[in-house]
Amino acid sequence: MVGVVNCQRFVKWLEAVGQFVDEVLIVPEDEWLTVKFMDPAHIVAIYTKLNVGEPLYDPFALNVNDVVKLLKHVRDDVAIVYDKERSRLFVKGTNFVLGINTLDASQFSQLKELNLDFDAKTEVYVEEFYKFIRDLRRSWVGSIKIIADQNGVRIEGRTEVSTFSRSFGGPSTVEFYNGVTEVKASFSTIYLEKIANSLKLLSRLPNATYAVLELKTDRPAKFALEDTDVEFIVYIAPRMD
Repeated sequence: MVGVVNCQRFVKWLEAVGQFVDEVLIVPEDEWLTVKFMDPAHIVAIYTKLNVGEPLYDPFALNVNDVVKLLKHVRDDVAIVYDKERSRLFVKGTNFVLGINTLDASQFSQLKELNLDFDAKTEVYVEEFYKFIRDLRRSWVGSIKIIADQNGVRIEGRTEVSTFSRSFGGPSTVEFYNGVTEVKASFSTIYLEKIANSLKLLSRLPNATYAVLELKTDRPAKFALEDTDVEFIVYIAPRMD
């Protein structure tokens, strides 16, 4: 079968994945292309899928950067099909056909689903989160603490010369579970920047401008972004200073 997808959406999806790894296994599940992996440092786990309209059947692996470079400037919808016998992914546009060499899928494995529980759930505005984390990285802030309580969600941290605290905009309420009324955990800004970049790449109006954030004190956090054609879930391990 042949899948059809907007090429820029396909590229942005790959770029989001490419924030964490250079090579990736893609496994078709019905009309979705799915990716499930842990980064080499075992700091983040990614579960994401992209809708291509029609079922594809065979898993294939790609060098993410190579494919992004080839397709970066294609604006049209494209048909994609994986030829297992020739180990090539074919991308067909209105006036072109590209055959992309794939990697040996047997050298990769999919990450199993994580089963984590959380004590707090809220939403963060992707654009705001992206800009704030970008600014922190430029200021060489190595880690931050995310705190959720009855007043909303805020970030606390310090530079070499000062401390800071900033509240997220958007929804001011947090949904708590298990009798908890406050959660807090610290995370590496290097990996938060990667997450923010990925969310920014996949965010779009009108459905996907906020990401769901789930937290538990000193435990991994979960960010999730959903749209009609894409789902992106990332877990990040806490930093124990």
